[in-house]
Amino acid sequence: MSSTQNRASIREFTMVCAVILGAAAVFLWGLVGHPINHDVAWYLVATRRWIDGAELYVDLLEINPPLQFYLTLPAVWLADVTGFKPSTAQYCVVAGLMSGSLFWCWHLLARHGFRSSDVRIGFIAAMAAFLIILPMGEEGQREHVMTLFVLPLVLAWFVAPRPDFGRDAVLRAVFASLGLWIKPYFLIIPLALTVISVVRERSPRPIFSHANLTILVAGLLFVALVVLRYPAYLTEIAPVGAEVYGAYAASSVEFFWRSGPVSSLLFSVLCLFAWRAGLARVDVAFGLALAGMISYGAQFSGFSYHAIPRNIFIGLGVVWILTQRGPPRGVSMIALSVAVVLVMRPLHDGRYFNGSYLESYSLIAPLIEGSETRGVLVVSDALTAGLPLVPEAGGIWQSRYPSLWPVPGAVTRLAQTDCDALPSDCEKLQGIIESVRVHTLSDLQTRKPDLLIFDLAPKFVKEPGFDFLKFMQEMPEFAAELENYRLKMKSSHMAVFVRA
Repeated sequence: MSSTQNRASIREFTMVCAVILGAAAVFLWGLVGHPINHDVAWYLVATRRWIDGAELYVDLLEINPPLQFYLTLPAVWLADVTGFKPSTAQYCVVAGLMSGSLFWCWHLLARHGFRSSDVRIGFIAAMAAFLIILPMGEEGQREHVMTLFVLPLVLAWFVAPRPDFGRDAVLRAVFASLGLWIKPYFLIIPLALTVISVVRERSPRPIFSHANLTILVAGLLFVALVVLRYPAYLTEIAPVGAEVYGAYAASSVEFFWRSGPVSSLLFSVLCLFAWRAGLARVDVAFGLALAGMISYGAQFSGFSYHAIPRNIFIGLGVVWILTQRGPPRGVSMIALSVAVVLVMRPLHDGRYFNGSYLESYSLIAPLIEGSETRGVLVVSDALTAGLPLVPEAGGIWQSRYPSLWPVPGAVTRLAQTDCDALPSDCEKLQGIIESVRVHTLSDLQTRKPDLLIFDLAPKFVKEPGFDFLKFMQEMPEFAAELENYRLKMKSSHMAVFVRA
């Protein structure tokens, strides 16, 4: 390498590092000190209790497989070492993961000689912007974390001649597997890439690629971990989830609009015109976006964070098309339009917002701060009733549930079931409901929280007149325990009791 080439390489490396570190700084600057998403707050709370001796799927009843608990460990350890708030530590871990993923992506671009150094720097800068904006309000969610892990793997399909074979493919697949096995729906992504390769090569050989075999082995190891270490997930949690978790779903209208129909349609048009213009790897761009859409739809819930992979893959496709040699002006204009539509909603919605948090914090925080042990038991079907409120106020989460997630589906299905015709179904649902009451009573008796917060206006239970105070008072033992508390405040949506 000549001295001129060496100086150019050093310049590019320096510029890329500046872009990536700058992106991480912007990410942290916008988030540190701001409440973290309620789902992520639960994993921080639960992982802390797990480290302190609680048993997953026995003392902590989470519907999802255990990999996300392991991925939350670095944030909890960082909080312990630095004294950071757990939410700040989690933001730092996500920023580090984003930086590492972007640097790996730049290495792929440079190694395979993608365009000029300036184009590569622009590519990474654009992706950094998308990675900051598109998950806004959902930072650290499982879909966000998965996408950061999988990004080098999917980018290789754009730039590498054989992206799924060889030592580098194995390394990328190992890294990606840490995200892909968080949820089984995410396996749609490597499946889509495999279908593209099979069609392109007209051969089944890509099915047995090094990348796919690595992902398979990683999955088998993960399944073995669950079977051997967490059998209760398979015998207790998963069967209950299959019976009742469908109640956690958005309306059909919300489901449709959160899927991003406008950007999906525009991106499909973009891919059609880019393909007709002869631009490379358009099939990969379209296939990834489609995989993200299928992953969103397959989960049936319609939560906005489920669309994060789709959004980021569309963003990647836009950047790829814009950085090709001489894309037609019309194609570039469509690509820019897709980018604008893609970022409009997250920029409009902004950082994480929880109306329950804002409404309740000023009321609940003084009670938590004024108590001696700060234990709080929240009885609700929604995480937002207590998270991130309790940890942000310095409280200690006392329930084994993130929310009483079995209740909405069980109550709704029980109300809709003819128990004379289907007595076994009703018995099963009543058993699920009763187990939630027993678990909540046990948490009250053993952990002796200072505050009890009951949700009087549940978000997912649709039965008229249902509230969680009445729900628990149907259990005589719980009503007796409640005599040790006095009502501190009551509103249309919440009742708060303090230990007498």
